Amino acid sequence: MRCLKCNRETDGNQVFCEECLAQMKQEPVKPGIPITLPKRPPSVPRTPPRPKIRPEEQIAHLEKKISRMGRWITALVMMVLILSSILIYTFFYSEHKFDIGQNYTPMTTLAPIEKK
Repeated sequence: MRCLKCNRETDGNQVFCEECLAQMKQEPVKPGIPITLPKRPPSVPRTPPRPKIRPEEQIAHLEKKISRMGRWITALVMMVLILSSILIYTFFYSEHKFDIGQNYTPMTTLAPIEKK
């Protein structure tokens, strides 16, 4: 528990720490004077600790995780191989050849130079 005055850790269920109690004893309050104590801040609920997992269970869990990752990597590699083979086939063995410069036209917008 914490002290209401200085917020230091106290022993057991004490409201004030030893130093604050000593200061209050030096300056006592006359009887009949109303005193308001500060409110305690709301305590944060403690989260329960995770249950400890046996090493055998940890190993089994990690082996499953590695197996799943291996399947994903295999699937991704297969997809890359299939897509690259389709691209290579389309580029090299297609009926329609892509000639370099097939969209090039030698026409210019300048007037031809006359020879003298």
